Amino acid sequence: AEANLSLQGKIEPQKNNQTDELAFKFSGPRMSDIGKINNIKFPPEPFSVSAKLKGNNELFNIDNLSIQMKKNDIHGDIRFNLQGKPTFSAVLASNYLNTNEIIKKIEKTKDYKQLGAAEPDSKTTSKPLTSEEAKRILSSDPINFVLLKKIDGKLDLRFKTFESFGRTIKNLDVSAVLKDGHLNVSTIQGDTSFGDLNGSFSINSARQPTAVEGKFNATQVILASSDLTSQDRAETVSY
Repeated sequence: AEANLSLQGKIEPQKNNQTDELAFKFSGPRMSDIGKINNIKFPPEPFSVSAKLKGNNELFNIDNLSIQMKKNDIHGDIRFNLQGKPTFSAVLASNYLNTNEIIKKIEKTKDYKQLGAAEPDSKTTSKPLTSEEAKRILSSDPINFVLLKKIDGKLDLRFKTFESFGRTIKNLDVSAVLKDGHLNVSTIQGDTSFGDLNGSFSINSARQPTAVEGKFNATQVILASSDLTSQDRAETVSY
């Protein structure tokens, strides 16, 4: 079987490329047939993507978005406002989402252009985590704070089961607002194998140096951050 694409709706030939409503569904037996996008490849699993599109060059809506791949699913609505500085609002939910099953990051080596993508690096493999690694709920990879200044938005996530890099969080709720480089995550809560998590944090990239603040109530959870000095690491507290 091959991939299938169905469209239903109309696009008016207007100056702003107005779309009254365009419904589409894209499905196939292997998500890997899509190929590679930049530094990302997809697994060879059946997939289905559907949504209703409506808008123009300035305002664009994605309604009834539904993405399914293997046991994974994401559904919700996304709004874009491209007038001036881009803004977005998204309300997304999932019954089960395992990022390792959907996307594998490919390490760009010095021979990347000549030889193509290398094998997934050690961070994306399924080798067992140490007890300390498993307790970490935030990635220790560096964050590109400059990106926070390029777009404003509002995000609400409701995931029943979320898995990433060997860690599982049940009933994950996240509410966040990004405005002028200031990311305010007012709600982050969920259940982990090491206890419950409930808290909030903010990253203000508009300040120099970047200001990071957080408040968490958790049990046996480590909040990991990269580039800490020896003194910083000595003062890190595990709740």
